[in-house]
Amino acid sequence: MKISKITLNSYNQFKDITIDLTYPKGHKKQGQPLDKVCFIGQSGTGKTSLLRLIKWFVSGDRRIDEVIELPPLPTGSVEMEFQFEDLTFKLHTNEKSPYLRPGFPGGDTLEISRRLIRYFQEISPLLINFPTEVISNRFFKEVEPYKEEELAGDSVLKKDVHPFGLSPQIVDFAFHEPKNSWEYALKDIIDYRSQRLKRSLEISDLKARQESSTGETGEKEREYKEWLDNHPDPVETLAEQCLDKILGKVGLKVKVDIDLPSIRNLGYIQLQALDGTAVPGEFWSTGTGHIVMTVLPLFQVKPRNAVILIDEPEHSLYPDIQLEIVDLYTKQTRECQFFFATHSPVIASVFEPWEIVELKFDKEHRRVNLNRFHEGDNDVENYRYYPQYLRWDSILYRIFDLKSEGGKKRNKELDKLAELNIRIRKFKEQNRLDTPEAQKLIEKALKLSEKLDWETDKRF
Repeated sequence: MKISKITLNSYNQFKDITIDLTYPKGHKKQGQPLDKVCFIGQSGTGKTSLLRLIKWFVSGDRRIDEVIELPPLPTGSVEMEFQFEDLTFKLHTNEKSPYLRPGFPGGDTLEISRRLIRYFQEISPLLINFPTEVISNRFFKEVEPYKEEELAGDSVLKKDVHPFGLSPQIVDFAFHEPKNSWEYALKDIIDYRSQRLKRSLEISDLKARQESSTGETGEKEREYKEWLDNHPDPVETLAEQCLDKILGKVGLKVKVDIDLPSIRNLGYIQLQALDGTAVPGEFWSTGTGHIVMTVLPLFQVKPRNAVILIDEPEHSLYPDIQLEIVDLYTKQTRECQFFFATHSPVIASVFEPWEIVELKFDKEHRRVNLNRFHEGDNDVENYRYYPQYLRWDSILYRIFDLKSEGGKKRNKELDKLAELNIRIRKFKEQNRLDTPEAQKLIEKALKLSEKLDWETDKRF
């Protein structure tokens, strides 16, 4: 299930806004919902608010004032269109009911409702939410081992009310106590370590008991070795297939050879420097924590057909990692729809132009309008700029609307360089470039050009 359209008839600073979230004409996926969307815009234009709206509409959670942090929404103020398989349906706000109201543009309403119910029952999770505010390794440490009776069923998932009377499974790291979401994301790791610890302790207990036979101990050790051979360590898999490559950019890797009885909880992931020196969680940088806290749940859960929200994916990340992080996220999932909100030109550079939704204030800063970078119909051929083709300065000019190529000091020094070049050209016209005065000006111009990273004709 993916969102194909958002209509904001009257919501905060949005009025009569329709956001088309489908591939343009001429694209091989023409008319299908976008696989990923990037919201950009000045602070306060509503990027995070849109993520919260999407979270509410997908999860069906009606407690917007308590959980989603949205103002009450009048009837028909917001509408979202969804597509899955060959079906299209809509949800819209209704102030007379605590629930979102479904609508079907034609077809057998009862049969469509049944298909949707089956679909929602099969998808787990339905939504994963990563807000910027709670991406912190302090939550990671609070995860506790499972109790045996909790391993069955969906007790670790938050249940939300849905307009079709369902309880879709929401993995949300926005809550003040996201313990359940972490336990769900780390379930395979906790289960593996619980079994491994249990089996190794049984062998240690047998060895400590004088009455136990050598044959009994040996049989348990063979069983344990066979179990290890048939059950790969999920932390080793996580390290080899996902985290170690990107963590290597910051000189770290996942520690896989740990003493299970000594760790604080079975879900805790440890890191170490490339030379093997342990790096405790309290000493992780904010960027390192951000990588682990966002990539790990996606790798472990491996969501399919989910909606995934990530606010500020660039959070505390150096540009080289920003270039890779969106692709790293999407590779951990199957057939999901991602929504990103960012201020980063580097993040925006990995998106196709039809995947970017720019939110812009009007002149009075009272309303927000859209900029979609195409002229006329939504057609591949009508897009003016392709972020993936642009230089970084061009992205800032064309996509982020910067009016100047640098700060005031740079512009002032560029003026000085221009004046120097004019004076040097006059000496050239007079065939006097070999004079001490001209050579001094040339030396000064070359030094200033180097500081400004500005191309200057060294021949003059």
